[in-house]
Amino acid sequence: MKSLFTLLLFSSLLLPDVSAQVAYGTIDYLRTVERDIQIDGMEENKEIKAMLAKMAAAGAFTENYRATFTPEGFTFIQQIKEPTSMESELGGGAMVVIETGGGDPSHFYTNTREEKLVNTEYIFDKAFLVSGKCTPIAWTITEETVPPSDATIGLDLKIATGITPGGDTLTAGFAPSLPVQVGPRNVYGLPGAIITLSYPRPEGGTVVFRATAMSLSAEPLALEQPTEGKKISPEKFRAEQKKRQGTMTRMIERH
Repeated sequence: MKSLFTLLLFSSLLLPDVSAQVAYGTIDYLRTVERDIQIDGMEENKEIKAMLAKMAAAGAFTENYRATFTPEGFTFIQQIKEPTSMESELGGGAMVVIETGGGDPSHFYTNTREEKLVNTEYIFDKAFLVSGKCTPIAWTITEETVPPSDATIGLDLKIATGITPGGDTLTAGFAPSLPVQVGPRNVYGLPGAIITLSYPRPEGGTVVFRATAMSLSAEPLALEQPTEGKKISPEKFRAEQKKRQGTMTRMIERH
């Protein structure tokens, strides 16, 4: 009996505690919007179709983010691309110009210990400094699993669904083998890093975040809180978003 106890103790000392080892690191994410892009005259103009296909293949309609996680919480910061533009001529001499990239980065900070958030977010070109308490998401972990692949950065995933304070339905793929609190934007609360996340957009289409790379750090990493923008609460910011989206919809309907 003594020998068995000694063997078990020795084995426990040799086997690493993954949750104790993983404390600091970064995860790169790609954001895409699954939707059909429609422009007047596009069906009749093969050049516009070819231009959009070329820009999409080059990643012009995607966004890149980097999450940094620590025991305190995590940040999720947009990585700004160089501005690009392409143009095509419609029938009758009209020109269509599409520009992407440039601009100011969105910056999300989440303190998981104190359950608070501070974000710099934009509505059109106006910056808002959104700060307040994190509202917990009521997650439901399903029986669905996803095997490791390039699309999961080599990790086994489990699927969970949840509802945000704004009423969006989230579908998340998280990695139990990476037991840290991190995910796109301010989304967390599952027993593992969120590797994939999707939810519908009010104006149509589906937003998809997918991790593309991960790096673990043996050294502590610092989290930077954003400071840019007009101060506002999360509730008021969501109301402002809906107001601006309604204004834009009415402007489009008039033209």
